[in-house]
Amino acid sequence: MFFVEWWLVIRACALLIVISGLIVAFRSVRKKRAWPLRLPVQFLSVLLGACIVVLVLFVLALPNPNSYSAPLYSPNHKMAVRVANYDAGPLGGANTSVELFSDGGLVSRIVFFGEWRSVEAENLRWIGDSEVEVKYVGSATRCASTQRVIVHCVNSEQYQR
Repeated sequence: MFFVEWWLVIRACALLIVISGLIVAFRSVRKKRAWPLRLPVQFLSVLLGACIVVLVLFVLALPNPNSYSAPLYSPNHKMAVRVANYDAGPLGGANTSVELFSDGGLVSRIVFFGEWRSVEAENLRWIGDSEVEVKYVGSATRCASTQRVIVHCVNSEQYQR
């Protein structure tokens, strides 16, 4: 399986489509003699284009609250799991989830959700092609299997006592 961040590809394509539309609108009225049509279209195209550029630069300048581990592939390389940590910092809210990806990353599902840093990448283990073991510390609010994969969540604190 070739692992692709499809959400990023979709957002980049949508951005390119919007910018291309603005360029086409600007250029299509460039040689029109009717200034009541030409000037507003060109003004709005430039204004929206500038707003999009400023918004993209603003989003890129912000720190990303998400961090991801490298994907851990199943033995047959058709599925993968990875740990996703979300920390909003002073805004509050921090958690850890384990995501299961299949179909080249097109289909994803959160199979574990718990406290921040409750799971590390080395605590994930594939048992065959259809079972995953997740060892966690602390509390978990969600541990769910899918139709294709059985998920075993093991609290490692219980075994240390």
